[in-house]
Amino acid sequence: MTILEDTRQLIQDFLASELRAIGAQLTAIDVRLDAIDKRLDHMEARLDRMDARFDKLDEQLKSDALRAEARINDRFDRAERDAEARQATLIKIFRLDERMQRLEQRELRAS
Repeated sequence: MTILEDTRQLIQDFLASELRAIGAQLTAIDVRLDAIDKRLDHMEARLDRMDARFDKLDEQLKSDALRAEARINDRFDRAERDAEARQATLIKIFRLDERMQRLEQRELRAS
């Protein structure tokens, strides 16, 4: 063999073992990345479920808030109607009082 062939063989032997070692390391890294991917997929699924629960709770809260607002508005409307009715009643009562006073004054003048 010539020096060139010996050098070539030496480089090939060295590179082949290094390439096998690198291949083994890459395989190990690939296995670890697969495990990490599985964990990330699991976490993503959990986050999706939590997100769905939060969306459901958000809709529930909005619905409850709308119902509460409607009840409050109904109560205010009812209170406003009651106040207007009482005001009308008071106006009628005061007019009766005015009439009674006028009648009494007439009676006093007449006597």
